[in-house]
Amino acid sequence: MFQRRRHAADAKTLAAIAQRVRASTDVPVRPIVITTDAATTHDANVVALNDPTQHTHDTYGVSTPGLYLIRPDGYIAARWTEMPADPAAELTEALRQVAA
Repeated sequence: MFQRRRHAADAKTLAAIAQRVRASTDVPVRPIVITTDAATTHDANVVALNDPTQHTHDTYGVSTPGLYLIRPDGYIAARWTEMPADPAAELTEALRQVAA
């Protein structure tokens, strides 16, 4: 989940989305919120990575807050360049399809 440069509250929102995805599937997932500022998630199950130089954002072509489902081997299994209406439901469905 890419945050870009936004208010820290947005990182908390993205962490809540990640928590919903983790709770709704048996597939082991490791939610990571990537921000361009020093935001934290205050959640042991969600990793917050700071990307102040925007290298990771640029690598994935992220210019607005978006969602990516990335396999452990780096393959992008699904992406949303803009936030869907129900991001947790979209991610959960994509995760189920990838894991099937």
